[in-house]
Amino acid sequence: MQALGQFVEEERTTLDWAVTEKGLTVVDAADEGFAELMETFVAAQDEAIVATARGQGVDDPEAIIASYRENFAKWQGLTEGIDDVDALTELLWTEVFSQIDLATF
Repeated sequence: MQALGQFVEEERTTLDWAVTEKGLTVVDAADEGFAELMETFVAAQDEAIVATARGQGVDDPEAIIASYRENFAKWQGLTEGIDDVDALTELLWTEVFSQIDLATF
């Protein structure tokens, strides 16, 4: 609860700072064109990540990105409709923590 609450609080504080101190204007995004904008952004982001990873000696960064995208889609589905800490806690227990064998550490 603390981690999630702190994240939301920090996001709100940062947004408020950007609005008041930097003159940021928050507008509602129109549905039209937003999906295309995001696709373009993600493609450029992936290109930058691949280039950086290759520069650090990663052999197949595209495979890492593909795995991330699969897991992201999975968790989008798993978290759909979760709107309270107890439900999220149960999901994390079921999907992650219950599968860890602490005896191996």
